[in-house]
Amino acid sequence: AGGGNSPAPADLAETGSSNNTLVLAGVAGTVVLAGAGMVVVARKRRSARD
Repeated sequence: AGGGNSPAPADLAETGSSNNTLVLAGVAGTVVLAGAGMVVVARKRRSARD
């Protein structure tokens, strides 16, 4: 039961978020909002024709 304070091996992969995470989240949010807007417009057009 090694509960020592030995350092982690140097060959482990880095974890965490990259610098692009915020940009990608912003782009994804914009795409979702644009899609929702298109749905709203399509429904309004369809209800106006009926």
